Amino acid sequence: MQIKTCQSLSDIMEIRQFLLDSNSKLERLYNWEPRRWEGKIFHLNDLEIIEARQKIAKEVAILLNDDSTIRAVLIPEYDGGAYLQADPEDSKAQEILIDWAIENLAQDLDGKKWLEVWCNENDSIRQQLLTSRGFKPTSERQNRRHQVLTSPKELLPLPNGYILRNVGDTDEEFEKVAKLLNSAFGRNFHSAEEYRNFATLAPSYNAGLEIMVVAPNGDFAAYAGFTAHQKESFVVVEPVCTHPDHQNLGLARIAIAEGLNRCLEMGIKDAYIEAWYSNPVSNHVYEQMGFTKPIGQYIWRKEF
Repeated sequence: MQIKTCQSLSDIMEIRQFLLDSNSKLERLYNWEPRRWEGKIFHLNDLEIIEARQKIAKEVAILLNDDSTIRAVLIPEYDGGAYLQADPEDSKAQEILIDWAIENLAQDLDGKKWLEVWCNENDSIRQQLLTSRGFKPTSERQNRRHQVLTSPKELLPLPNGYILRNVGDTDEEFEKVAKLLNSAFGRNFHSAEEYRNFATLAPSYNAGLEIMVVAPNGDFAAYAGFTAHQKESFVVVEPVCTHPDHQNLGLARIAIAEGLNRCLEMGIKDAYIEAWYSNPVSNHVYEQMGFTKPIGQYIWRKEF
């Protein structure tokens, strides 16, 4: 086995295919789905795409088998935050990449170093590897929820003046998406250019599954995005958000129901959605919509 870093568009696409193949092999969503990986590369403005390509060339590690096929991948989603993409039973691959992350991705803080690695609550092999290297679990947790799509969801009526549709392909539409994302998540960096790049460059993007609730004034009030993979028969719901001025109207729930129904018509079987454990509102809504039996994904941290 050998490690190389992600140097080319070919490497990017091979990682994308590895993520699809690994999740199919495991018959569940365990590693990232492609949209999350594509978002790191393409959900950016023009300058940020260049900077991201330079960054992943140093920080995304690809573990290769002797025949040059991918065995595992390590992706930092944020500085000091490492995600292992691997078979959960492959302790050797995880061991190699955890050690690589300690050596290459640790961050400095007040004269010390720190590193965080994500780990599922039922992933005993990774927990043992992390414990033996001085990592400790934190209280930071995301819930990954799943449901099998068997019948259409009830589509509740929209409030007067609101309409439901998918996003268009104009700069005006992309600007509305950026405005909604910034308002809903309390940010200021989303832009029409960023969304246009994602819509144009990301292989998993499907405008017909970008579900928008439009307010009476024409602004986007709520949004549910769906990344569906027909061959592998699964979909991931992300992002989900509502503009603060339009909350408590059930708009996101309606957008989710519409998107899930479209996926069911495509023959998609499995649907997944994630939320921070500290977000009780989202977790409650997802539970009510059939996304049950959450699996906790915890941050493990090492300071040295």
